[in-house]
Amino acid sequence: MLALGASAQNTHDIIVWHGTKSETIQAVDSITFIKSEEKATYIDLGLSVKWGTCNIGAKNPEDFGNFYQWGDVETKESYDWNTYKHGTDRNNLEKYNVKDGKTTLDSEDDAAIVNLNEGWRMPTPEEIKELVNDCTWEWTTVNNVNGYKVTGKNGNSIFLPAAGVMFGKNSYYGGKYGYYLSNTLREGDEAYIKMYAQGFSFQSDKYQADDRIARNYGIPVRPVHK
Repeated sequence: MLALGASAQNTHDIIVWHGTKSETIQAVDSITFIKSEEKATYIDLGLSVKWGTCNIGAKNPEDFGNFYQWGDVETKESYDWNTYKHGTDRNNLEKYNVKDGKTTLDSEDDAAIVNLNEGWRMPTPEEIKELVNDCTWEWTTVNNVNGYKVTGKNGNSIFLPAAGVMFGKNSYYGGKYGYYLSNTLREGDEAYIKMYAQGFSFQSDKYQADDRIARNYGIPVRPVHK
């Protein structure tokens, strides 16, 4: 943590905190902050791809991490149509719509490709079906966070927290429901279908592939690695 104290000649004294201890660096005239690359890790579940240990933006498997609108790579203060990158409502989608015919995210719109190091991306619906159908799912709690332990046939496992969703500035269903995005829209040519993305969802007694996840909601992403 940094704290600034005023000094002469447009310099500052910088207080750097290391836990409960501090160190003062005097007469600093500039500071350069370097964004560190997020180093994600993965688990091999014996499937066609390896699944991330954590959600994007999370430090631990049970952390909710960041919430993304489908097709956006940045987090928001509020999640609704008025903050959505690719349209203003279900009838005015500017990309991934009936006209352009796009159903799979371009690389620049994939939250995992943009925010993680090389080799990561959002999962496809086929990879999600593998996770749902070829693994054992057990509802459990990790550090007071509800979610599913998902175990592959090779014995390795990941934990998926029940992070709920973000709508507007509020979070809903955390601890009860989990929703996760794929890189693909719901199948179908009708305009109203284009407002939904595919992914998967779960609650304590059910888990499933899900193709009715609204594009303008804030949803976690569990990335995959090639």
